[in-house]
Order: sequence, then C-alpha cells, then structure tokens
Amino acid sequence: MAAETIDDGSSEKILRVINVDRAAVLRRLKQLKAKSLSKYLSRSVTFELEPEKGNSSLDNERKYNTWLRVSTAGQKTTLSLKDVPTPRRLPMEHRVEVDDFFQTVKIIKAVLHGVDYSYMEIDKESYGINKCTVTITQWPYMSCELDITGPSTKEIMALYRDLGIKGEISHALNVPESVYYKLRGFDYELIKQHYKNKLEALLPK
Repeated sequence: MAAETIDDGSSEKILRVINVDRAAVLRRLKQLKAKSLSKYLSRSVTFELEPEKGNSSLDNERKYNTWLRVSTAGQKTTLSLKDVPTPRRLPMEHRVEVDDFFQTVKIIKAVLHGVDYSYMEIDKESYGINKCTVTITQWPYMSCELDITGPSTKEIMALYRDLGIKGEISHALNVPESVYYKLRGFDYELIKQHYKNKLEALLPK
C-alpha cells in the first residue's frame, strides 16, 4: 500500500459559489465545450480523536484538532490522519490507500469504540476548461454549489465571468461540516444522526 505525509499548503486558487442552478451551469459548460473529467458519489466517515485546545466560535468552530477519516470517490479508498496543531499552522495529513471503504470503517469503529464520528455522502462532477476545473457539488439537503480551481485568481475570475453564474460567493472554504451546515442555516445534528443511521445499515454484518 502506498502511504504519504503531506501538508495542506496548495498553490491552486479556488472560488466557491453557492446556491447555483445546476442545469444552467451544465448548459453553459456545454456551450464553452468544457471536458467532463469525473462524476461520482463521495463518501467519508470522520472519527474525532483529540478535543480542541483553546476557544471556538461559530465562524471558526473546531471541536477537535485531530481526526481520522476514511474516504472514497468510488475507485480509490483512502485512510487519512489529519492534525491541526493551531489555527495559524497548516494541517499535517498522513494518508494510506486501503482496499475496502465499509470494511475499514467497521474495523475502526470496533477499535475506537465510543469515539464520536460522522458520515457524509456528497455528489460531485468535475469539468476541465481553460486550465481550470469546475466542480459541481451537491451536499445533502443543500442547494448546489460549485468550486472553480485553477493556477491563478485571474484565470479563475475570467472563467467565472464567462460562466455567468447566478449565485453567492462563499468564503467558508475550510471549515468542519458542522460549521458549514450552521453557516448555511441547517440543523447539522439532525443531518448527522440521519447519516449515522444510514451508515449502520450499509456496514457489513
């Protein structure tokens, strides 16, 4: 199995737009002859390991500084341990590929008995155009959003203008799911419990 240790510093720029019309975005991407890159259901289970040190607020709520995550995009499953030492330092992430998403989750749940966790399913589809990638994301219960990523802010903004997207630019790019849902006006705890129940039904017996 291949393993790696990385930090979260990235040279890629990103623009996020929420409350978008998926059908309108797809029509415009077709007009611009964007290339379809991928379409998949993203699954992830996050185990919260180390309580937060220091204060938190709604805008920067991190109940935990260290978490273990099993994630898959259908073809590859990754187990990652992520540590955020302080808000001013970049997170460190240790990754290893594993064979089976649900079996891995079952084993970790047995080993970390009683540790808090969350499960999420997110639909994603990505398109390439003008050195940039446009990813349409559908979170449970939310309206669609999209991320435009690329090598520079100039190229991203040029594509944003070409797309003519109707929506709201969001600056909440790297917050926990609990905060993201609260910022969008949703009761995250109800959603979290619903997906926990769904995960239990999906795990091998």
